Amino acid sequence: MKRFGIILFRRCLFRSGLFLIVFLSFFLGACIKSPRVKHMIDVHECEARLSDIAIPIKRVPIKKLLSEYSYAYTTAESIEWLIDFYQREMERLGWELNGKIDGQDYPGNEVTLVFNKPHKLTVVSIRQNGRKKSVHIAIIQKK
Repeated sequence: MKRFGIILFRRCLFRSGLFLIVFLSFFLGACIKSPRVKHMIDVHECEARLSDIAIPIKRVPIKKLLSEYSYAYTTAESIEWLIDFYQREMERLGWELNGKIDGQDYPGNEVTLVFNKPHKLTVVSIRQNGRKKSVHIAIIQKK
């Protein structure tokens, strides 16, 4: 009878140990950060690469849309304020406004500004997204 109790105790210990290992592997697996997707880059790295592009202070980056040649964010600023900001600041940074397409020319709540430099072209798209505005910036290298 004593031997049966020892065997039963060992089985319970084995099962609880096995349960503990399985539980810890799931728990620790959930806590470990997953590797970053290759096409996504760090927000600060993206902003540094786009140092000659005007980006306002009050913004929340859209991390899924960041890349070497694009940047996107949301903001509570008005569309008029954003248009004025980009026209003023991009000119200060050496960009020339090449064209503007707004809601009067293009259906929908979107304004697109196109800026030009000798070796670059930048497209700034400002969209109404509920109360927030989303701004998408694309940089094209000229050859």
